[in-house]
Amino acid sequence: MDPRVLDSMNPYFFEIYANPHSTTYKHALLASRAVETARSQLADVLRVYPNEMLFTSGATESNNICIFGVTQDLKIARRKLVTQATEHQSVLEPIKALRKKGFNTEVVGVHRNGIIDLDELRAHVDSRTLLVSVMLVNNETGVIQPISEIATICREQGALLHCDCAQVLGRIPLDLNKLEVDFATFSGHKIYGPKGIGALFIRKKNRTRLKPMLLGGGQQGGLRSGTLPVPLCVGLGHASVLADKELPIFVRNANKNIQRIVNALDKSELGVRYNGFHKYTAPGCLNFSIPEFFAEELLNRWINLELSTGSACEVNKSRSSHVLRAMKVSKALAESTIRLSVGRFTTDEDVDRVISNISDLSAHVTPH
Repeated sequence: MDPRVLDSMNPYFFEIYANPHSTTYKHALLASRAVETARSQLADVLRVYPNEMLFTSGATESNNICIFGVTQDLKIARRKLVTQATEHQSVLEPIKALRKKGFNTEVVGVHRNGIIDLDELRAHVDSRTLLVSVMLVNNETGVIQPISEIATICREQGALLHCDCAQVLGRIPLDLNKLEVDFATFSGHKIYGPKGIGALFIRKKNRTRLKPMLLGGGQQGGLRSGTLPVPLCVGLGHASVLADKELPIFVRNANKNIQRIVNALDKSELGVRYNGFHKYTAPGCLNFSIPEFFAEELLNRWINLELSTGSACEVNKSRSSHVLRAMKVSKALAESTIRLSVGRFTTDEDVDRVISNISDLSAHVTPH
């Protein structure tokens, strides 16, 4: 978490620790104003209205609220849900659950570069489609999907469009007003904010189409009951402002650092294969495979680096990444894949350490 974000949160852990939904005493009013300021900050960054932002516990809850929420109306004639094969599990699993409840579901494939097959999508989205869910930036590869073209396909058929934008803020410019999505998902810890807080954008005209999943005191217009965590809301608001303000700096530094690493990999003669690494990849993301080396082996060799082999949200690690499988990456390559990210606080020394590890592997290790 960015220390500046923590500084903005601290007063609401101690000095103004009050229920933001009460209106009878001073500190509660201060807490309520802090929450609404955070809501306005996030809305301003996204170029939407504050009352279109719903605070949640994170992207998983936001995705679930959207997908289950729009399907609760038993009178709806549309019973078809469409998503893509490389979505996060918090989209794929709810859609799988709704299939068991009688909804028609379609999972659209992607090309080898990770981009959704628009022809296949167009063939599946029709007058029976209720919701299409496609993420903007993939959480494993950083691949950016053509959401504007997807939105056009949805509008032509009158389908709602949900977009998981958890990996977007601070990486690429985002204007929800121009993007023409109906729902969008965000997460605090993806933008150097606190864990346990996220948001769901609900375009005003679609607010009544979303049925609440949590019932109780009727907070947040009845769409999500429960006492809001004031420090976390404040942290998300401040983090979104910083992500937006410092976007050009982040992009410049991330591109520079990733390019240094790519140059080292290219010179290593390790036969590196990049998964989704092209002009449609968000800054700071790198997903690559080194043939003949198991990813777990590389993690053990590169213990001075913080790396992963797939999504942190994948509980079942026994199978290779579903994202890579959808991109037609072979099982052998998928098992040799590393995820590497650079961020706001990545230093030249950090990148030097990565390059040194690549050089050592190339010079002293014989592939098995």
